[in-house]
Amino acid sequence: MLLPSFLKLDQFKRRGSTIAIIAIGLAALALLFLLSDTLNFWSRFLFCFAIATFLIGSDCRREKFNDHVIAHFVNYLYVAFFFQFFLMNLNPEGFKGVIPFNGWLRIFSSSPVAADLLLLCFVFQNFGYYLIWELIPSVSSIKRWSSSAANLVNIKFVSTKNHQLLLVLILMSLGLIYRLWKVATGSAAYLDTGGVPEAINGFLSQFERLYVVGWLYAYSACLRKEGSKQLNLLIWAFTVAELFFQIISGSKGRFFNFVILPLATTFLLVRRRVGWLIFSLICTLGLFSWLFVYPVLVIYRESLQFAASLGRAGASISLIEALNIFLGYSWEQYIEQLLTPFNKSGVAEQVAALTSLVHYQVSQPAALLWQRLFLFWVPRFIWADKPQPISGNELGKLSARVNVDDDDTSVLQTSPGEVFAYHGIAGSVLFILSGLLLRWFSEATSPFKILTPFRVAVFVAYLPLIKDCLSGTFESALTGFSLQVGVLYAVLWLAKRLIK
Repeated sequence: MLLPSFLKLDQFKRRGSTIAIIAIGLAALALLFLLSDTLNFWSRFLFCFAIATFLIGSDCRREKFNDHVIAHFVNYLYVAFFFQFFLMNLNPEGFKGVIPFNGWLRIFSSSPVAADLLLLCFVFQNFGYYLIWELIPSVSSIKRWSSSAANLVNIKFVSTKNHQLLLVLILMSLGLIYRLWKVATGSAAYLDTGGVPEAINGFLSQFERLYVVGWLYAYSACLRKEGSKQLNLLIWAFTVAELFFQIISGSKGRFFNFVILPLATTFLLVRRRVGWLIFSLICTLGLFSWLFVYPVLVIYRESLQFAASLGRAGASISLIEALNIFLGYSWEQYIEQLLTPFNKSGVAEQVAALTSLVHYQVSQPAALLWQRLFLFWVPRFIWADKPQPISGNELGKLSARVNVDDDDTSVLQTSPGEVFAYHGIAGSVLFILSGLLLRWFSEATSPFKILTPFRVAVFVAYLPLIKDCLSGTFESALTGFSLQVGVLYAVLWLAKRLIK
């Protein structure tokens, strides 16, 4: 999203051709290695990177880069997965602790098949996004609808600042119901479900994103100087409240992902063009966070976890003590701490989870996936035997990652892992569906097509859910995303009638 800020459109278009040609060369080289089965994981990583880069170059050349930002965002999540595969197979000893009790060493022999599955999912998702979408008979009607008043995300019914304030209050009030319910049931920390009945929790959770949409809409309207004084006061009050809430309800870095990041992304999308000074500041803050803040917080959190395991909360160290420990690190200890994200969290765990499902040949009846995928909208009180989502705990037991007597521990699945459990390698074809969903969302809400404060807010609010199409669970990601966006449209429909 930052790239167009540094290049004029004609330069971007011209350089797009060069990017595409280089990417074709890289893809050909990677395919040669892939077919000869040499440089195994390097060739897969290079092939994925080349295709993702080719699509960027092609879109730049056609002046469509901004129109397909979502596709590029998700594609480089795949690149991150392949890079992790490459690292973990380059040095399997360094990742032996990724999966507790089993370790990467016990399953990494199955990683080539898992990587092939991931590559097929990557190809089919882009196949659905770019090609199948254009073959849909009503695609021209969808494009006309997306920019018209019939698309409620364009909020043509909001004509005054009073209407604007009312819409913000409606969205934020409905979105707060979920949080207030959690707090009332004693489940504020990390927003865990605790003792909340699953049916009520599932229903109310569909409204959660409305709060973020209303909050960011007020913020982006103020950035565009389209908001009233009341709206300005409201946005700052709720920003401070949100910052405080996320600090006390989650980890020490939670406020960054849930407050700072959406505010910064909204700022970039509204302002569009940023100078080198802002870009340099963002990079500097990122490096400072990784090289200094992150290691200190890792020490502090590990101390908290150790104290909690002993049942003695007061036994943990303070942040100042964690800083002193960090300053006393040797160079080797420092480097090991910096590499923690690569081998103890995030993508490493997801790569291991995917490979484990492939390794242990975990399988589930295919009919269950189709029933949940296309009949998710049927309420459970009507369909008593409605299939449950695949359990992370159950998958953990089937893949020998969780003890058979353990009914509490869950494991990661990842979307490719889930479709493999139902259909094997052939399940990768289902990623055409996620490609179609991403394309529809881009057409319906992208602020790069129509720049309005509300479209920016919707785009940023639902962007974190997009990555679940790969790193989350396949069926839940698609149906959950569809439900939450559907709730947004339903609320906008009611708001339109109320405002009129």
